[in-house]
Amino acid sequence: MGYIMTSNDVSWAAGVVDGEGTITLAKQIRKGRPSPAYREAVTVANCDKRILEPFHSMWGGNIYTVVEKRPGYSDSSTWHCPQGSVKAFLEAVLPFLRGKREQAGLLLEFIAKKRSFVRYKGSSEGGTRGGSAPLGKTEINAREQIWQQFKKLNAKGKFKNDP
Repeated sequence: MGYIMTSNDVSWAAGVVDGEGTITLAKQIRKGRPSPAYREAVTVANCDKRILEPFHSMWGGNIYTVVEKRPGYSDSSTWHCPQGSVKAFLEAVLPFLRGKREQAGLLLEFIAKKRSFVRYKGSSEGGTRGGSAPLGKTEINAREQIWQQFKKLNAKGKFKNDP
């Protein structure tokens, strides 16, 4: 029997994500590949692994712990939402998010459009054979624009709208 989430569980999770999480589009340049990979990513980090365990129980994924060797510093753990659960996770927490609502909405839009991007057999120009089907130039540009939006939304420091 699986765990049944309550609205309290989901609103709590949204609050933790707002404070300790990252909602983004990751870009990976792949050596020997004709186009970069763009993947949705949701993580939550905390020094107290117990904070992350409900995320793992409710949405799966993995919790990775980095053991800190420097004296006076705490170990840290990070929950990584699995690719197959990102959409369901974001749809669940979106109504409760405050600080990361825009990132969640943008990532849900990306996920919805992701399957509609045209791929070419061979090269990004199309017409040649070999390798897995890369993205075409138009699709790379569209994903790059979304990735740039995430860079701005997730930038550290003062925002242009701040006084």
